[in-house]
Amino acid sequence: MPDIELELRGECTNTFDDLKARLDVLAKGRHERRVMVMFFGEVAGKGVDIRCRVTNGVGEIVAKMGEYHAHDRREVSVSASAEQVVGFAKMFAAMGFSNAKVGTREMWKYEIDGIEVALVRGMSGLAYIEFEKIVLPDRVDEERPSLESLAERLEVTLWKTGEEYYAFCKRLTDDEDWKFSGSEEDVVKFEKSMYV
Repeated sequence: MPDIELELRGECTNTFDDLKARLDVLAKGRHERRVMVMFFGEVAGKGVDIRCRVTNGVGEIVAKMGEYHAHDRREVSVSASAEQVVGFAKMFAAMGFSNAKVGTREMWKYEIDGIEVALVRGMSGLAYIEFEKIVLPDRVDEERPSLESLAERLEVTLWKTGEEYYAFCKRLTDDEDWKFSGSEEDVVKFEKSMYV
């Protein structure tokens, strides 16, 4: 059975510094800088989110299947060199995946009680928090309360609807991300952003 990425999220733009200070007391965090091309489309009538990304110089291609806001999407990833990431980004753009965007995010990740907690901040200051655990499909309902409990302990208000999540993503995209067409100019711009 494929693993499910059980993931709950909420905005923390106004509470970011306080949350980071609290998390730094609870666990040792690691800092990451990620640059990614995000492709959104459909395959076999279902939502697919493909990320061609480089995190701290390490490349990865990630496909997430399911509704974009869902807490229980399937996720598959493969490692790739930074050069391969660029090649995949060009290929997905050529295949016609729509709404491709490039974004840069700073992240601080923590492991607490078997849950990965990620504080994510964009360059404009917009921020969100993710609580994530990889689980088997038949354990989603059983594991979800542990993520909700940790969010409550940290006084995080989680998004309850897809509309809340999409509204935040629209703000983030409008404020920060740029459209990726796969053109040579866009490819050069993406490559340069990986090494800033």
